[in-house]
Amino acid sequence: MKLSSIFLSRPMLLAFCLLALPAIGLSKEFKMFDATQYSRKPDLAAYGLQPMAVIYEQFYWKPGQSMKSLPPKEQVMALSKRIPAKGEYVTSDVEYWKLDDVSDLELAQNIERYKAIVKWTKEAYPGKKVGIFGRLPIWDNYRCNTDPSHPRFKQWQAANNKLRPLAEVVDCILPELYAVGPDMEAWRKVAVAQLEAARSYGKLPVFVYLWPEYWDLDKRGLEGKAIPAEFWRLQLETAYQYADGVVIWGGYGKSGPLPWNNEYAWWKVTKAFMQEKGLSKK
Repeated sequence: MKLSSIFLSRPMLLAFCLLALPAIGLSKEFKMFDATQYSRKPDLAAYGLQPMAVIYEQFYWKPGQSMKSLPPKEQVMALSKRIPAKGEYVTSDVEYWKLDDVSDLELAQNIERYKAIVKWTKEAYPGKKVGIFGRLPIWDNYRCNTDPSHPRFKQWQAANNKLRPLAEVVDCILPELYAVGPDMEAWRKVAVAQLEAARSYGKLPVFVYLWPEYWDLDKRGLEGKAIPAEFWRLQLETAYQYADGVVIWGGYGKSGPLPWNNEYAWWKVTKAFMQEKGLSKK
């Protein structure tokens, strides 16, 4: 039976996720990362969240340089002087080059560009492990929200398979699973499909990017609105079931970094989740 063909109340949906978790208790290795940009933020490493350095597009290219081609290698080599990486992993957040709905020639060219970015970023941050944000697998809130036997789903799978050469050069898979609306059941269906696709790239660890605010992709007036506590817990539990870790992103508004608040609902839920899973240092 399709998950979308039955009605599950929110408590039932969360209970379903909890029951479906592997029965390995606290022995499951699971990492929690902090990539938030809040101002006056406490040291979240003290709670068990490892820092995740994110290298955004604007740091690879200087103003006026074309992003249609690779940035000068010497600029990439100098990144570590501007952006320190305190943790084990580094995220390369280059999203300009398309990896879907392009010609085979353009796809091959863009894969080579991404491979070069990964290689140079590794050289700029020796000893660090590097992944690409949201490129593997292809984020698609629509094709992967269909039955696996549907032609659209199979088309999406085929597009992901073409990206295997890129998966061979990264150290981790970093899918983004930002909620575009309040439908918890719909989010989980897409999330499971995305994470199963991420697993198809082999034994690489899968760390899910989550955002405790809605991504108002469809312009439904959700911009800046926080994910409810129950929904956030569902996201963490789903990641725990299907992935190897979570990267929490956010904390940036239209005017810059948002002020940290210990009373954020997502933060209270995250602390409780980490304590229950044996991931917390406090």
